Amino acid sequence: MPIDAFLRSLADDHSENAISIILSGTDGTLGLRAILGEGGVSLVQEPATAKYDGMPTSAINAGYATHVLPVEKIPEVLLAGIHTLAAHRDLRRHQPTRRGRGGRKVSTKTGRGHR
Repeated sequence: MPIDAFLRSLADDHSENAISIILSGTDGTLGLRAILGEGGVSLVQEPATAKYDGMPTSAINAGYATHVLPVEKIPEVLLAGIHTLAAHRDLRRHQPTRRGRGGRKVSTKTGRGHR
């Protein structure tokens, strides 16, 4: 899907500095996996407030939403909380990992593999 390709490119280019904002929509989960796998952050709109809740719901169910917010709170969190987001990245960076099949890093907290 086009948004997945965009988010993967963002992850590849900006690694842990990537911040995704997921609003109403229907795809992008694989791209979010790439963002989080590189140490980035995802702000996701609360599904109840989205016109199309497929993407926010998918992001949350897959465990790829670092923050779930009403859409009107997203700019506030992004602008006022940038230091908090950076601290979250630092915590993720220091989270213990193990190697899974194929040598992929696997979070000991979530059991999910990352690139």
